[in-house]
Amino acid sequence: MSLEGGRRMGWVPRLECPICARVGEVRWEGVTDKVWHVPGEWCYRQCPSHDVLWLDPQPANFFYSSTLYPVDYPTHDKPRDLLAPRQGWIANSRLKVKCEILRHSFGYPLECRDTWAHLLGQMAAALPIIRQWVGYTVRFLHARNGRLLDVGCGNGTFLMLMAKLGWKVMGIEPDAIAARYAQDQGLEVVVGRLEDTKLEPESFDAITLSHVIEHIPDPVHVFKVLSCALKPGGVLVSISPNPCGMLSRIFGISWRALDPPRHLVLLGPRALAELSCNFGLQPIVLTGNWNAEWVARESISLRLYGDTFRYRRRWFPKLLAIVMAFLTLIQRTQGEEVVLIARKEEDSS
Repeated sequence: MSLEGGRRMGWVPRLECPICARVGEVRWEGVTDKVWHVPGEWCYRQCPSHDVLWLDPQPANFFYSSTLYPVDYPTHDKPRDLLAPRQGWIANSRLKVKCEILRHSFGYPLECRDTWAHLLGQMAAALPIIRQWVGYTVRFLHARNGRLLDVGCGNGTFLMLMAKLGWKVMGIEPDAIAARYAQDQGLEVVVGRLEDTKLEPESFDAITLSHVIEHIPDPVHVFKVLSCALKPGGVLVSISPNPCGMLSRIFGISWRALDPPRHLVLLGPRALAELSCNFGLQPIVLTGNWNAEWVARESISLRLYGDTFRYRRRWFPKLLAIVMAFLTLIQRTQGEEVVLIARKEEDSS
């Protein structure tokens, strides 16, 4: 890492696996930030025993520095209403069908009055790949009159949706700018880090993390805290980049989801399943390609031009995403995102 980067933030070596503490092997070195241009140079290490990648060195004050997360970071936008009518007949029709699938497969009260959307939604819900695509919207949570905690809730877009669908919602967001957008919508959002937030034991029916776990240096502590905060029978859902996925293997240090130095620890399917079991959670782990087209396009741009905005052709990334979707049906661990759905064991008494 360059001296300039070290002086600005302070960095500490990270040689050992955050899961098992074994010294990792260097997988990629000479990695730089070509997206937000944080000064420095790093390597990514991989565990000889687990499917884990981590940044070395890591920020000493690791989270939410304005140096790492600039003012124009994606969560610094106003939240969107995901159920609001769309502009254009095609977009609005897709929304109606999606709502019907959410009603049919996940139990949400979103029945559409259009007969054609009702029938098409029921037919589409029978296809697992479509059901997963729509389930991603609600992070695979079935309808329930319960308490939901979203860790790293950003600007509150997901919390707004789930509140409309009947959940009692709460968020934790360390980025004050993003949290303010969520609070302006009347949402209960604690500004701060998960590590500094007191959560009552067995107080939530569901806890979600979408592209959050990779930003935290100690995933073991995260699972310990969140498993304690779940009620028996509650569900923990984590969605994060897959370091074992096809795009990671194709693009290497140009893989957009690597995102140094903000992504500190990238956990593969086996590591997430093992962590869950260690804390009394029963895991289901799958991978998907919901954002594969975007990741592929920006990865190509990084490989060809060293930035994320010059490559704008759409046909090849779209084709790559379609191919990945079919290959993931055969090699289930190859998808771009890894999804953990872990249920806390019920009390035996």
